[in-house]
Amino acid sequence: ELAEGTFEVLSTSGDNRLGGDDWDNEIVKWLIDLIKKDYKTDVTNNKMAMARLKAAAEKAKIDLSSSQQATIMLPFLVMQQGSEPISVEATLRRSQFEEMTSHLVERCRKPIETALADAKIKISDLDDVILVGG
Repeated sequence: ELAEGTFEVLSTSGDNRLGGDDWDNEIVKWLIDLIKKDYKTDVTNNKMAMARLKAAAEKAKIDLSSSQQATIMLPFLVMQQGSEPISVEATLRRSQFEEMTSHLVERCRKPIETALADAKIKISDLDDVILVGG
């Protein structure tokens, strides 16, 4: 609640086991599946490739916060046995991302309901919500 330039916290709630990394990890899983399907290659044991997938996933998530799609480009991700290097280019639509992360969004519902109940307010009473944490 904001009164006379001062914020009063009416309630807090959260899920300490839920954060931005969970959304990133869903994109990483999607990329791993795409690479397995398109290139018949499993990159999960390649630490460097996995680090690059994680960084690309985070960037895609950020891009999707302001765009309808994100392009993921990973040139020379891995070398295939006796073949050319694998370069990955994929487009992730926001609608796909929302579908693959809907279970995570659903996990946010309980802490929100708890915070509202603890503060004894209805969702219609809210003007703004401040998200904190990772």
